[in-house]
Amino acid sequence: MSKIAEYTKLKLEVADAKAWAALIGSEYRGGGGGVGKLTSLSIKATAYHQQYDGATNYHDAPGPLSIALGLAAGRQFSSLLDSALAQMEIALSEAAKAAHAEHSDLMNAAGLVGQAAA
Repeated sequence: MSKIAEYTKLKLEVADAKAWAALIGSEYRGGGGGVGKLTSLSIKATAYHQQYDGATNYHDAPGPLSIALGLAAGRQFSSLLDSALAQMEIALSEAAKAAHAEHSDLMNAAGLVGQAAA
């Protein structure tokens, strides 16, 4: 996939993520009204650790810990969501730079640098 296509795909993903995030806390008009809220959040935590050759490498967190992690993340969801969206914006910015570089390379290869667009 080209860098330009990757940027375009990521741009749509960021827009979709922002639209989803905007549902939380905003008023809705259907179903008698109300405010959008987070209704579920799950976390699957897996640790990588091998005590000896041939031992298990991946260890899932025990069920009660996964539940507690989900509850803790739910209490801090707003800041986690902000951080996740910021991380997506950083990735989008990096993808834009890569797409721009690819575009410049294509323009150079085609001998179109410095020419007016037709």
